[in-house]
Amino acid sequence: MFASQTLLAKSIYVEASFGDDTNDCLKKDTPCETIAGALAIAADRDQIFVGPGVYSPGSAYSLRPGLQITSVAGASSTIIDATGVTTGFGIFDGFQDDKAVIGKKRKGFTILMDASSDAAILVESSDGVRFEGNRIYNRSGTSADSAIEILGSEKTTIRYNTVYA
Repeated sequence: MFASQTLLAKSIYVEASFGDDTNDCLKKDTPCETIAGALAIAADRDQIFVGPGVYSPGSAYSLRPGLQITSVAGASSTIIDATGVTTGFGIFDGFQDDKAVIGKKRKGFTILMDASSDAAILVESSDGVRFEGNRIYNRSGTSADSAIEILGSEKTTIRYNTVYA
């Protein structure tokens, strides 16, 4: 007989002002400094809580199945500066019933994009993804491809978001 094991999702913390990516990032007083650092240690279904600050991805923040990433202080204080990057957040690779979450009502992000951006948020072949409470700004004054792009995905929920062209 096999023993049943339930793996619990862990909470991972990020603070731009005092975090360090060499921390364990599992407590509020030992956070990662970057979202990339938190994503590197995250497993499926984990939760990442991002503190106020400006975060600049070198490439798309790619989310694992079921990962939830939310801002602690909301979109006015937590900024993803994705200018010069093709995608801010990406959810890829055909996860069925993925259920990844980017932001929640009053716990979303401001995502800055420019003409080099294909999308602030890109979902490709992943189902059940939610985007809530985010503000997306195109800072270039010219058109980017799209703020939120969904390709070959079902049951995606988009609510409480605002897009500024």
